[in-house]
Amino acid sequence: MEEQETIASSPIKKRSQAEKVGAIKYQAMKLRELELEMRVVKKTVLAIYHGLMKSRLLQFEIDFLTTIVTRDKIDLEILHILRRGGKEGMLPKDLSIELSISGFKVKRFQVSRRIIRMNKRLQKKLGQNVAEKQGHKWALTNFMFESWGEGIVRATPQPRTSL
Repeated sequence: MEEQETIASSPIKKRSQAEKVGAIKYQAMKLRELELEMRVVKKTVLAIYHGLMKSRLLQFEIDFLTTIVTRDKIDLEILHILRRGGKEGMLPKDLSIELSISGFKVKRFQVSRRIIRMNKRLQKKLGQNVAEKQGHKWALTNFMFESWGEGIVRATPQPRTSL
């Protein structure tokens, strides 16, 4: 009788999920769950960004954007040249010529690749683009002009009239 009482009084030890499926599979499963939750959080933050930007309650400073977008001096110089180009934009060939004047040796197709990479970086962080294609030309987006504190109208050079 004593044996039956001891068996009944001892709690049944249950195996953990890691012991059931294996430690590595369990960790991989948990990692996938965390990644899914992280994607949901990123989408939520982007939705909040968009809502605040549309209501003009949130504006990004250009220093913050350039640290996100640029990786080196060439990227920064491309942004400044595109800004001078205004809403009409510039051809990659003209951008590479401007960069060679500034002391950087970059070919025209490399300029387009760099702009596409900058777009991807900003799209990943804020859901916006740095520049957009207008025909064969690249031009900064309204978002970038507003971040610089100037609208497209003020960014384009106005012809001077002499009296």
